Amino acid sequence: MKKLLLILICLPFIGLGQTDWPAVMKANAAQNMARNTLNAANRAANAANASNRAASAKAQDEEMKNNSTVIDVDLLINNSDKYTTVVFGNSNITGQSKRQNMKNFKKILATLETSNTMQVIGLFHLKSSRDTQLKDILPNQTLYLQWHREALSSYSRVTTLTLKDSKEKIIYQATYKNLAYSEMLKPLLIDYVFTKEMALARMKEVKEFLDLGIISQQEFDETREELKPIILGK
Repeated sequence: MKKLLLILICLPFIGLGQTDWPAVMKANAAQNMARNTLNAANRAANAANASNRAASAKAQDEEMKNNSTVIDVDLLINNSDKYTTVVFGNSNITGQSKRQNMKNFKKILATLETSNTMQVIGLFHLKSSRDTQLKDILPNQTLYLQWHREALSSYSRVTTLTLKDSKEKIIYQATYKNLAYSEMLKPLLIDYVFTKEMALARMKEVKEFLDLGIISQQEFDETREELKPIILGK
């Protein structure tokens, strides 16, 4: 009985003595090396991704600095109180993919909903103001919005905003490059009036036109007299 007990006690030690410890240690070392290699690769990939994101953000910032506004028609300024409602549908948002146009539709709607001057009606299924009875329902003080946006590069965008009245007359049309939605839709978000700053900018512009011989002295004088009360605050 004592011999049997002794054998049972010694069995674990005998088993331990049969383990190939050099092989086990070698395998563990290989696993640690593989794990360290993978961690190093992950760190390198994360660093590369961070660098790419930083470069992308910098490139986007540089593109956004190249911005501009060209107003072709503006019968809205100093007349924004004549209009109470702006209407647009998904078919009025063009220029990009169907998915991106839908994103633009949602961004325009969200921006216009912050307006203090206009009631906003964004109709997803609106095909055209001519194809519906909206004009018979809505007041004559309604503006119909059209939005065309194109990509010039990975980050640069050019957008044309057109506002028409119920008789299809263009009340406002402007082309924007690399500007925020709130800036492009600003005439619909605020009491859109001709400010002193705008008058000064206009005077500088017509002075350049005069110097270039694009307009006559008489045309310059007429513009100056028109803007003078606004600039002087009279």
